[in-house]
Amino acid sequence: MDRNFKRREYAVKLRKTHSVILVMSTLGLILYSARDGDGSSSDSVSLADASESPALGATRWIMRPVHERRDKTVTYTVMHPVYEQRTKTIRYTQLTPIRETRTKLDGITGNSSDYVVCKMVPEDKERTVDYTVCKMFPEQRTKNVSYTVTRMVREELSVD
Repeated sequence: MDRNFKRREYAVKLRKTHSVILVMSTLGLILYSARDGDGSSSDSVSLADASESPALGATRWIMRPVHERRDKTVTYTVMHPVYEQRTKTIRYTQLTPIRETRTKLDGITGNSSDYVVCKMVPEDKERTVDYTVCKMFPEQRTKNVSYTVTRMVREELSVD
């Protein structure tokens, strides 16, 4: 047999066992509360401090929930963005074309001729750039929180 098959089979058996235990315990609680509700065998349920006197009646202790409202102050940190506008100046060199007219003298004929020369001249330039920077800053905050606490208190119940 495969090892995983055995594990699955064991898991199914375990789930069935838990289900049976859960059903049995629920049934036991139902029977216990039904038996205690009509008053039969109530002295087996009462606590050891319960005093029974034929003249005064029986005293039982019961547990009941008490809801208590509480407030507390909680301090926590929140990161929030802060946007900042910045300006930066960029300096750079750009080659700019310049047309220059020159005259050439022909040594044989003695004629002059004009021609155009294109030169690249370096020119210093600057440009301003606007940009946004986002920074996260911590901020301490406090908050009042209300919550409810449930406690079980023991109360004396007189049965006449």
